Amino acid sequence: MIKKEVLDKSGFVAKFGANKPVNIKIDLEHVQNLRVHKNNRTMELQTDISFEFWLNNGTLNEVLGLTIKNCLFYFTLNQSDSNSLFTQIQYFDFGEVTVDYSALVSVSELPSNHTNFNMNMAKLHQYIDSIKPVIGKNLNVYLEKQQFQLPTSLFYGIFEFEHDKITFDYHDSFITINVDPSVKKARYDDTTEPRLIYQAFNGQNAPELQESNFVFLEELLPTGKV
Repeated sequence: MIKKEVLDKSGFVAKFGANKPVNIKIDLEHVQNLRVHKNNRTMELQTDISFEFWLNNGTLNEVLGLTIKNCLFYFTLNQSDSNSLFTQIQYFDFGEVTVDYSALVSVSELPSNHTNFNMNMAKLHQYIDSIKPVIGKNLNVYLEKQQFQLPTSLFYGIFEFEHDKITFDYHDSFITINVDPSVKKARYDDTTEPRLIYQAFNGQNAPELQESNFVFLEELLPTGKV
């Protein structure tokens, strides 16, 4: 919801009126430079954030698009009660804001050398800073649902893991997951598990014949006989 005290006569309110519902679409672009910090046990990545503002005034219309470049996210790896792994954002910093599209002004009315569609960037920064806690909260809700289930066993149950004994160690540039598996003796069920049966093939010498023009054929039958 765009409120009057946030963006007053310089944008949404001047164009569409106060207290209009607005949908905000957020995309992460150019995610790169993943780093792991050993000292504070966090991970860091750099990304651009694309924002699209869609005004719901009976029909949805995109009224503003902007990009915040070179944002830094700091997050941690967590283990849930259901023995799954997920990430959570601890804090993040915004970078430079550029306006990619705006329906708040007529392009024909703008000077040829305009930047950011002549928007009031101070108030735009003010608004983005005001929704920063909401962005972080919603991203964490989404990330908590994107869980990676840890296996309980490997190699057909030979190695079994107790998840309460799993620990994480942060190093500069990577993370290690430490486990202490228990090893079980393999059990085989010949009635259900396939077996590769090997049977030696013992060839026979061709019979000695008086004539040199002959063909000797030796065939291995499905029954195993030659």
